[in-house]
Amino acid sequence: MPGTNKRLGFGVCAALTTLVALLLFGAHTGASGSSSPQWVSPTNGATVSGTVTLKVTAPSGTRSVRFSVDGASIGTATSKSSGYWTLSWNSKSVSNGSHQLTAAALRSNGSVRGSSSISVKVSNVSPTPTPTPSPTATPTRTAGGVPAFDHVYLIVFENKEYGSIVG
Repeated sequence: MPGTNKRLGFGVCAALTTLVALLLFGAHTGASGSSSPQWVSPTNGATVSGTVTLKVTAPSGTRSVRFSVDGASIGTATSKSSGYWTLSWNSKSVSNGSHQLTAAALRSNGSVRGSSSISVKVSNVSPTPTPTPSPTATPTRTAGGVPAFDHVYLIVFENKEYGSIVG
């Protein structure tokens, strides 16, 4: 046949056919036979901050999905919402930088059916520090040991019998 590359063997053609089928029919959805949860959000490599909704699809027969960050469990979704297993996560619970999120699909007996991980970059803004009020001025001592103040007050006592006394 003109234009056909005869060096491509049957194995290469079968692999290409399989690849095209996977791309066309979306074998990544989790419902297509994969035993591992598939991440919907956040996406791999995403930058996150604050409270983040973790959302995955999982294979049929999954009873719950356990979520973890850097290997430490952060919670378990025990029911699906609109076809997704979700969990709210406060990203402020970890330091800024790259972290690994893992979702594990669990059977009813608690055994893991499969798991999948993504990497996210946490970028939470540090709160602006509240200025600390400066301390109040303390009196300084003069050479004679008498405190020196910024203000001088004159107190006048009046005695009706003897007149005014300044003190």
